[in-house]
Amino acid sequence: LTLAGYVVFPGTFTSLKTSQTLAGSTTIAGACCLLGTVRTSWLWYKWRNNAIWLVGNIFLPGLLHSLTGLITTLINIYTAQGGHWSVTAKITIMVIGLCTGNMTVLYLVYNHWILEKMKTTRDRALAKRNHA
Repeated sequence: LTLAGYVVFPGTFTSLKTSQTLAGSTTIAGACCLLGTVRTSWLWYKWRNNAIWLVGNIFLPGLLHSLTGLITTLINIYTAQGGHWSVTAKITIMVIGLCTGNMTVLYLVYNHWILEKMKTTRDRALAKRNHA
């Protein structure tokens, strides 16, 4: 759902002249982002004891989806809008940028700190042998 919000938001910039379309699109996009964030938070809480699952199923996909939304928004601003940064564009960049930043931090913390602490001596030895 969050990805749907990322896809719908950039499309609202092309219809800024009709406020009815803008209001409907931003409402749908905002609802998708909100529901997706609530659902992601619930899954994070449910699976909080399984860091491997969280990294592979929540944080990395969330990071990639939000990064895709950020890039799509920037492309839309500089192509369809000719580089004009409307209020909606600024809000969208801030929201998606915040999601991208959050997912980046969570991915890095879980993948490079929490999962590292869980590795055993045997895991480290196998990793060294596989890289050699």
